[in-house]
Amino acid sequence: MSKSVFRCFAHRLFFIALLLFLPRGEAFAQDEGYRVLLLNSYHSNFVWTAEVTDGIRQTLLSSGSEVEFLTEYMDTKRGFSVDALKAFSDYMVRKYSGRTFDLLICSDDDALVFLRRMGKRLFPDVPVIFCGVNSTSLYEPEAYPHITGLFENVDIAGTAELALRLFPRTRALALVSDLSTTGMTVISQARSELAFLGDRVRIHDLFAFSEEELQDALSALPPETVVLMLVYFQDEQGHFISPSRSVALVKNACGFPFFGLWSMMPEAGAFGGSVLQARRHGEKAAEIALRVLAGVPPSAIPAETDTEYVPMFDFGELKRFRLSPSDLGQSAVVLNEPERMSPGSWKIIVINAVVVLASIGYVALLLVNERRRKRAAKEIALRKSMWEGLFRNAPDAYIVFGDDNTVLNVNEKFSEVFGYEYGEAIGRDIDSLVAKG
Repeated sequence: MSKSVFRCFAHRLFFIALLLFLPRGEAFAQDEGYRVLLLNSYHSNFVWTAEVTDGIRQTLLSSGSEVEFLTEYMDTKRGFSVDALKAFSDYMVRKYSGRTFDLLICSDDDALVFLRRMGKRLFPDVPVIFCGVNSTSLYEPEAYPHITGLFENVDIAGTAELALRLFPRTRALALVSDLSTTGMTVISQARSELAFLGDRVRIHDLFAFSEEELQDALSALPPETVVLMLVYFQDEQGHFISPSRSVALVKNACGFPFFGLWSMMPEAGAFGGSVLQARRHGEKAAEIALRVLAGVPPSAIPAETDTEYVPMFDFGELKRFRLSPSDLGQSAVVLNEPERMSPGSWKIIVINAVVVLASIGYVALLLVNERRRKRAAKEIALRKSMWEGLFRNAPDAYIVFGDDNTVLNVNEKFSEVFGYEYGEAIGRDIDSLVAKG
């Protein structure tokens, strides 16, 4: 074998060995980026789902890594059934069988239940990050070491304390909830967290009511009541109720202050509450996802509970109950508040006002001068008319001539005495005209 042939063979052998030992995950990340599927329990225009999805998407896409981001919706809040679940499962099998993903993210309980049941068949060994999950029993790291994430925990006790601080004369607390999966979990949480109230307030349970029944019950509540909506996004028949509609139902039925547990409630017009922010919840879930994509195994990341609560209020409701943002504390977020002027803005406003006033003064001065000019022109025209009348009808002969003795004007008496028509005299030399006459 010649040296050149041996050298070529050695180069090829080295290249093949390099390909064999190159880490496949890193090669995929560098060449194609990451492929991530987000499975949402609810529908796309449900406010919580839309904001969680946006928080996840923006965090992943702004991470600096190339991410192919796909999204699916189970739509379980709008009359989901066994048949619907079967149809959705068939749809996912047809669409995603044989497709590979680097990471799965799911929001809320139903999506996590689905991935625990179908994930091994559809997405074997793919890490799963959950968020918005209420049931802690769904997290079993021993049985599902590839699953971790972020629990959703609402601040019922904190919101109740906030309500009693702002409305110290409160004697009753009305709890509103449906009996959905989330509703049942939150009702159980409320039973535990509100035990501290003791005999301070009477609790009224308004659970699993139709819209009409809920409004009747709200209108019958005693004075000095505060309404706390736990979860009311389905009626007793399972029909979906949007956050804006649930808020309107309460506000139309009673005039009591109305608190909620998620940011979408004051955003829809509720008074306020110590709330979870959906977009921030999604961002935190995406931060866990990025750690997994960076190579940290899910089993090394224990599931966390999101307790980043924000006191959030609607400005219109504050005004209705004669409260101001200063009553809420420095950390409070007030929605729909009129913009406040900064010192710099006031300077700009003053400068603009001076310029406008100066412009108005200048225009007024021009108008005054124009009025004076017209008045003077009118007076001149009047005097000219009077002079011409006196000149024309004077009893004596008058003639007007220029420096060069050219006749400029004559009156009627001149024409009568000298026998010239008006047109004959104008423009002639005065000496020749008078001498001839």
